Amino acid sequence: MSWKGVKSALPSKVGFWPSSKRKAAKQNGNSKDASRYFSNGSAQSSTLSVVDSQLDKAFDALRSGDDSKDAIGVESSMTYLQNLNVNLENASLFVALEFFQAPSIGEITRKGFVEGWKNSGVTITQEGCAAHVKSLVSTLSRNPGYFKQVYRFLKEKWTRSVNRDMWNMTLEFALRSMTDETLSFWSEDGAWPSVIDEFVAWCRDSHGIGKAKGQDTMEVED
Repeated sequence: MSWKGVKSALPSKVGFWPSSKRKAAKQNGNSKDASRYFSNGSAQSSTLSVVDSQLDKAFDALRSGDDSKDAIGVESSMTYLQNLNVNLENASLFVALEFFQAPSIGEITRKGFVEGWKNSGVTITQEGCAAHVKSLVSTLSRNPGYFKQVYRFLKEKWTRSVNRDMWNMTLEFALRSMTDETLSFWSEDGAWPSVIDEFVAWCRDSHGIGKAKGQDTMEVED
């Protein structure tokens, strides 16, 4: 068979030989896909930048004339936490400080503020933020994992006047008391730090917690 015969026997369009039109269509499709990909990425980036901008403005609103650009001091920090209904005299304060990754008790940084609220996903209103902190405080007494998270943060930040054994023993006591509110695991012969012994004595005297069985009764001999 001559080349003309072979050529005439071939199909006019071969599927695995892409024509210039199919190549162009494919390239156009790829371009559109790429355009959609980068467009979506740009939209996500834009959304994040809007959130960051809103949080930056919210942080700026907390600053007083005595505060630096990227951190608020004791007065501004405590006022803000009180507006969120944080009790500054109990563990609620530590929950808030861990949430903002505060470098000290009287300081909240812009970075900690923005990242804390952005990662929480809550609506940035006073009511929404206060409700979120309240939820975290409630979780502290019920979730040993979260308790350890807050405790470790405190341990890493403020250990200047407390030795490692004290931190570890206090953590153990706190975790055990979460499952045994009667404090029956404690004994005078134990190796607990004196501050724990004093705390147990206070619980007994003030709230009747942890009293030894029969401590309030008097044995009478016949």
